[in-house]
Amino acid sequence: RCRFTAFDARHAPRSPAAREKLRAGDMGKVFSATLVSRDYPYPPSAYIATCGNLFKDCVVHDLDYLLWILDDQPTQLGARASTSNDQRAMGAWENSEVRLTLRSGAQATLVNSRISQSSYDHRLDVYCERGIVQVTNPLEQGLTFADRFDDSYHAQMGEFLDRVRATDAGDCSQMTNMSQERTDYLNKVLNACETSVGSGWCIVAADDGAVDAWTGRTVGRSTSNSSTRGEASEPNGGGLRVYDEDTTTDRVKVHYRTMRRKQSLAHVKRLRAKYDALGT
Repeated sequence: RCRFTAFDARHAPRSPAAREKLRAGDMGKVFSATLVSRDYPYPPSAYIATCGNLFKDCVVHDLDYLLWILDDQPTQLGARASTSNDQRAMGAWENSEVRLTLRSGAQATLVNSRISQSSYDHRLDVYCERGIVQVTNPLEQGLTFADRFDDSYHAQMGEFLDRVRATDAGDCSQMTNMSQERTDYLNKVLNACETSVGSGWCIVAADDGAVDAWTGRTVGRSTSNSSTRGEASEPNGGGLRVYDEDTTTDRVKVHYRTMRRKQSLAHVKRLRAKYDALGT
């Protein structure tokens, strides 16, 4: 029995060709990628109230799509989010930007927004050693989400029916499908994005949650506009001078970066006010 769960962007007419072009290797090494997705029209308030948040509702699709096309995974990410109109958004995020460092060394940026002036906007540019691979927007204006991905949903249904009719319908391995493992992985990366909004860059860890690159602490799942921290999880007590471990260099970097980050002008003024008084 096949369970078929799919994301629409994978089935967009231009997506398979872009993926195969990158896989063929003729374009050379991938240097960077930029994916822009802006919703149109603005969702109704009832939807905003129940969809989770911008990351779980929108970013998840583009994150999967980008990593699927590039056949890559993030090792480090940083995310920002904002709201243009608090009353309209009911306290939810309307805009986000996620910057990814990928395992291959490439850099990628995801730009998502609830707001587009005249049409649903969804486009991808992949900058390679020997040119650019693009998945562009249709030229028509006034397209909604349903218009933009109408062909994608038809392609999804067609693939599902083809597999059902096939003699080896029990083999789902060749389907453009979302496995439970893939779903869990995307959820972990999205949690890291949400955490990063409040705490800075995150390293995508192999275990549950993520590691805050500023503090070196394991951080758990965060809620809509806040983050939740767990206790520090470092081998051998997390000492900076444990030279028989490969992670020592990273911990030293985090330590000194955190030290410098906390030396703000306001912090220095407070210390001067406190200790200058002792010398009088």
